[in-house]
Amino acid sequence: MRNYFTLVAVLLFGSSACYPQTTTGRYLYVVGCGAQVDKLDTSAERKSDVYDLTQRTGRRQLIPSVKGALDGCLAYQAAYDSAVSIFYTVVPVEAEPKPGGKKDYRVLGFSVPDLQLVKEMPGGENLDDPPHLEIGKGERVEVLKAGEWSPRTDMDLSPYAPDEKQIPNQILEISGERVLLRIFTASQSELVLAVADRKSNTLVRLEGISTTVVSNVHLAPGGADVLIEEMEKDGGSRLAKNGKVALYDSKTGKRVKDFSDPHIKDLYFLAISPTGKAIYHSGETYWFIDIGRKFVPDAVTRPISAGYPGLFFADK
Repeated sequence: MRNYFTLVAVLLFGSSACYPQTTTGRYLYVVGCGAQVDKLDTSAERKSDVYDLTQRTGRRQLIPSVKGALDGCLAYQAAYDSAVSIFYTVVPVEAEPKPGGKKDYRVLGFSVPDLQLVKEMPGGENLDDPPHLEIGKGERVEVLKAGEWSPRTDMDLSPYAPDEKQIPNQILEISGERVLLRIFTASQSELVLAVADRKSNTLVRLEGISTTVVSNVHLAPGGADVLIEEMEKDGGSRLAKNGKVALYDSKTGKRVKDFSDPHIKDLYFLAISPTGKAIYHSGETYWFIDIGRKFVPDAVTRPISAGYPGLFFADK
């Protein structure tokens, strides 16, 4: 374990190369459960700054100070408005719930890149669950009660089928006009993956998929490629990541590139950057894999994002 963290430190902080400051989507902001924000420079492959949001709200204590996760890790929500360089998150007004388990919430907006508080909005009172945030028109951020927000988990594929019949599916990720899908077949053990292009009305299935599970399948920004982490049996019946990664072209469904890095076997996938890096993490430690190509800066969204911290890419 000591050697592992030494290697990570060399990778994160050992580079002295200079990079242009105008790279689109160069910086990744990761919002942790304790209201800490890590800023990663994906071009230099290192953590460049750490911010404590509890200390960035001025004289008022707008974020409760707690040990560990803040109210079930509300920081999973990080809605970034790139037009005005502000990211929003939801926080509870009080650390402890009211009698009956309900809570009041507020929405805070922080400027990027200096992460200073610039907006404060009510998030709802006496709620069973925290509200959901979406960037919209007008005030640009919409606050929806949990019951008012229901993400679609499947897609109508009848226009994509020759006989115009619906194909059972599950939406895994969305970026731009492309949607990464799991296609359900008669065989429950068979993993069939496809990418639907909503602009061209095409559906392309990925060919020759190695052993994996849906949580190890990731759409690149813009949806042009799919990254798949491979798995194998760990000596028994349990499947585990083996450190091998394959890249698929979503237009052809073909496997186009392979990577291997033993470190990622024990790390969690975090994101793919527009600068072409697959980023993994364990707590506050990060690891980068260079994919060797750049992507358009379209956000990747998931209908169900449990297990992922709040994050967003920015130009500065």
